[in-house]
Amino acid sequence: MPPKLSLYNDYESTVQFISNIRAIALGQRRRVWLDFDETTQIGPAAMLVLLAEIYRCRKIEANAARVTGSYPADKKLERDLQDAGFYKLLDVRNRLPDQNPSGQTEYIPFVTGTKTVGEVADGLQKALLGPTIHMRPDLSSKLYRGLTEAMTNVVQHAYPPDAPGPRRFKSRWWLVGHIDKQKQQLMVMLFDQGVGIPKTLPKNYNAELITAMLGSLGIITPRHAEFIQAAMALGRSKTKDEHRGRGLQDLRSFVDNAGTGSLTIFSSRGQFEYRAGGKESLTNHDKSLGGTLIEWTVPLAALENVSNGD
Repeated sequence: MPPKLSLYNDYESTVQFISNIRAIALGQRRRVWLDFDETTQIGPAAMLVLLAEIYRCRKIEANAARVTGSYPADKKLERDLQDAGFYKLLDVRNRLPDQNPSGQTEYIPFVTGTKTVGEVADGLQKALLGPTIHMRPDLSSKLYRGLTEAMTNVVQHAYPPDAPGPRRFKSRWWLVGHIDKQKQQLMVMLFDQGVGIPKTLPKNYNAELITAMLGSLGIITPRHAEFIQAAMALGRSKTKDEHRGRGLQDLRSFVDNAGTGSLTIFSSRGQFEYRAGGKESLTNHDKSLGGTLIEWTVPLAALENVSNGD
């Protein structure tokens, strides 16, 4: 394992490393041993993508244990891995107590499924916020609807019939929650290993509408990030239509209502980030993530301010 994995600070090498695991385990059908001795940090988004890939490599055949590894030398990283459910996924024991004594970073163990499960989103919300933070009902519904609608999009669109991969892994999503108490921020992430927004967009909207939206955004030669931006814009223009971009718009409006925070989407080779107040940034990468990751982040203080407002 490299010293650090991060989709933000070292995207290309992180994605390459995770794809190498898949190539060896599934392509070459060889066992993989992950040596964590030199690893000190795995970002939350990279953690979720790594968990999903190991899940796929281990579960793609019954009783196949193609990926395993060592415990990290870094105790904080071991805590993060344990809290996220990494060792449970590998079917090995947790060495640390269940309670995190430092209280710095807390993961809600990852959840995976192949259906839209509203109870999962509701349970995640309660586990993340605990008894001390009480969101206003309308804001709570935005988080709930946003997550469940994102699951619906995965089930309905992310894995078309001609998508590669085992049939029983189609429509699968992975969800994890994360609270960084040092940075005082809440993060929720949903990942799928589908074909990505750039490929599903033409199936959800006709070519003329997409071309018109790209033109209105001033985009002449779109790449993957620009297609994500167009998908967001088309979703805003169709919010009155049921199941047409409503989920991401709920998460987007939550960020706006909080006055701070961000909504970031990685899909295929594109990265789109929305910040409160309408600020958007786009990045195109060389390597494909191999799916779509939606990351929603908001400071706890802003969340509490919003929760206690009128």
